[in-house]
Amino acid sequence: MEKKTFKIREYFFCILVFVLSLIGFLVSVALFREHPEPDSAAVFPTVTTGIMMLTSFIAVLQVRKNCPELTEEEKKADFGGNKVIAAIKEEMPLNSFVLAVSAIAYAVLLNVVGFYVSTALFMAGTITFLRRGKKIKQTLIVTAVSLVVIFLVVEKIFQIMLP
Repeated sequence: MEKKTFKIREYFFCILVFVLSLIGFLVSVALFREHPEPDSAAVFPTVTTGIMMLTSFIAVLQVRKNCPELTEEEKKADFGGNKVIAAIKEEMPLNSFVLAVSAIAYAVLLNVVGFYVSTALFMAGTITFLRRGKKIKQTLIVTAVSLVVIFLVVEKIFQIMLP
């Protein structure tokens, strides 16, 4: 790993974990307010995300303390235009980014169009992307067979209705 992007990558990851933990904390606190009992289902996520926020904040302080300082030449070096973008590109390759965005879209679509449609779109889309558009017939067959197996096992055998 290049020294010039190391510190930014570390900061980016720690701050990302902090922000995601903060979001989880706020959601779990809202759930806890609805059911403020000590044995509520929201107690564990509230405590866990609170600890995650604290440890990610401590990690930022550790990065600041322990990461090697950049030389003046490294500070002035071109990072391809933007230090943060360079760190993000190095930390999260395109495949990971697309899969993360696809997973978020899947979660949103799940409530809008239901399990089977959103799962079919997610599976077919991600497999097609990862295969770079090759073997589309095979991708569609795998997706269809997977959905049929899920339907038979979950809805028919276990008798669980999916949304």
